Amino acid sequence: MRTLRSLSAVIAVSTLAAAAAACGGASSQPVAPVARAPEVRGCGRALEASRSPVPLGLTRTGSTVALAKLGDKTLAYIADEDDSAVHVVDVDTQKDISKTPVAGKPGQVMFLADGRLVVTIRDKAQLNILEPGPDATKPMDPRCSVETDAEPVGVAVTPDDSSIVVTSGWGKSLVSYDAKGIQMARQWDVALPREPRGIVVSDDGSRAFVAQAVGGQLSVIDLKVHQVIPTATHFTEENLKAAIKSGTLGDNSQNVRFNAFGGNGKGSSCQGFALAKTGNPGGRVLIPQALVDPGDPNENPSGYGSSRQDQAEVGDIAVIDEGNGELFMASLQTTPANLFRQMQSSTQSHDHQECLLPRSAAYDAKRKALLVGCFGIDDVISYDALAASPTRAMRRRWDVAAGPTGIAVDPDKDRAVVWSQFERVVNVIPLGGSDLVDDKGPDKPIPVAHFALSEPTHALPVSLALGRVLFNMVGDERISHDGRACASCHPDGRDDSLTWATPNGPRRSIMLAGRVADTAPFSWSGTEQTLKEHMGITFTRLKGSGDLRSMEMDALADYVQTLAPPPGAGSKDPAARVARGNEIFHSAAAACSSCHAGTNATDNEKHDVQSKTSADKNGSFNTPSLRFVGGGGPYFHDGRYKTLRQLLTDADRKMGHTAQLSNDDLEALEAYLRTL
Repeated sequence: MRTLRSLSAVIAVSTLAAAAAACGGASSQPVAPVARAPEVRGCGRALEASRSPVPLGLTRTGSTVALAKLGDKTLAYIADEDDSAVHVVDVDTQKDISKTPVAGKPGQVMFLADGRLVVTIRDKAQLNILEPGPDATKPMDPRCSVETDAEPVGVAVTPDDSSIVVTSGWGKSLVSYDAKGIQMARQWDVALPREPRGIVVSDDGSRAFVAQAVGGQLSVIDLKVHQVIPTATHFTEENLKAAIKSGTLGDNSQNVRFNAFGGNGKGSSCQGFALAKTGNPGGRVLIPQALVDPGDPNENPSGYGSSRQDQAEVGDIAVIDEGNGELFMASLQTTPANLFRQMQSSTQSHDHQECLLPRSAAYDAKRKALLVGCFGIDDVISYDALAASPTRAMRRRWDVAAGPTGIAVDPDKDRAVVWSQFERVVNVIPLGGSDLVDDKGPDKPIPVAHFALSEPTHALPVSLALGRVLFNMVGDERISHDGRACASCHPDGRDDSLTWATPNGPRRSIMLAGRVADTAPFSWSGTEQTLKEHMGITFTRLKGSGDLRSMEMDALADYVQTLAPPPGAGSKDPAARVARGNEIFHSAAAACSSCHAGTNATDNEKHDVQSKTSADKNGSFNTPSLRFVGGGGPYFHDGRYKTLRQLLTDADRKMGHTAQLSNDDLEALEAYLRTL
């Protein structure tokens, strides 16, 4: 059973690491980084480029793994977030030969053309610039650290190598830095919708394409004028209908439906973490995602989602024209036959399960194929990148270790290197061979090589390692009937921004990370006093059996309660404005703190704030925590308010008192809420 194999491997890895640390097998202190070369200051090179590794297959976009050549050696540079380090692996000898500690949890790594390595540090709001030397067995030279907006994740460099562009997940921005300057100065920034992740830049350098983990859209940014381009790449039926009506999508789109979902205009997409591009001519941007039907909020289905179909999410790959940014409508179509196939596959063997949690992507130019790493089923799947609907043109799939967060293609040796974070394993996939042949096929290809990194300095506790695998487990019938995982509604432990139809009425997904501990009772209804009780009810509504072992339930609960909160964004508002907002929030006149009090900004009580809808079974709702409220939205139990300002003005006297506030005071109150 695939589930047991992954869980056993993760437990073994964590147990061995903990034992090694306890017995002196790993240092209790991080390895000191190599001192900065004194002859050169700032982010520039200290060595001649000829002495450093040469980037292999320069993609100009980040991943958790990047490849380089050093003489006859192929080296993989791995961003290991659990170890807060970048490891260097000799791919051919399958040995972990060195590691360089970094300031925090590395998000992505990317080589610049001159051999410097850029590392995003998610929890410290930094770019670290490292310089590999001629001896790969020694730590890299840390050239500089550059401040970023909160939670830098994706990174790319423009084709002329002049600018580095970085997405900040919690900071909701795209920022450009001077790649050639000694100080790597900040050049400009653009505000983006929620949870931006992966990024690629067009071959002509005119546009950047940014995947959004939630919200059903892709952001397209004009890099010449530094603005988001209004496009039809918001993957909801209502927006696509508007684009069709305006003529944006051309005359041939009149008879094209969004998908089999969202007949009420609520269909959307989620899980837009990674993306890749094919390159010119005829360049395409490919975005693996999941199409979602949260159901009609006016209905009361037996579970979470539509009452008219048994499948709430299906895998998809959206296709965008790199040249003009237009959406290929056929890539979003889900035929009834395809929907049935995906529903059936969620309950079948691992070899046929769909990719509902895509987390990594890379383009295989030789085969014109898109490689996608999928959490939960722990596969890398190859799709025809030139098909009208790549999802329906699967070619190959390979079994990899748990948590494939990054893929890099080695064109010289016709292979892909995949980093699996959960098991801390490097997978080397031979890409040659016939299409539509998997590990169990009659023409069994060369097997995938798997080898683990050296023991981490600080081991992830066994319970959390197990809980992380379970949280992302797709196709486990104990959790859900249709393949959904906990991470399907709570990507990165946060929320999918959707309002789901449920037996009790419409319910907006709640952010978990940093907001679970000490906030009982749970759910909007406030009826479950313990987290395990709440999980059990959730599994029932997902039509899962709930037959997790006691150890697994404990591990999942431990993981959810310790999910890392978003990194503090700091306030971009003047201190005086935030202070004024604090004063208003805690005033008797506004009465916000009468319910939203304490460390978690909740009184843990139920209240009737006159928000009951026709589908709600009850009008009293649990007071939600306001922690990290500024990074969320939409708001209220049914997601009726898209912005904080709407929430503050429209809910007057139903929940606090704000009608008396001036515009300046409303701005101050908003500013304060964004700091919580």
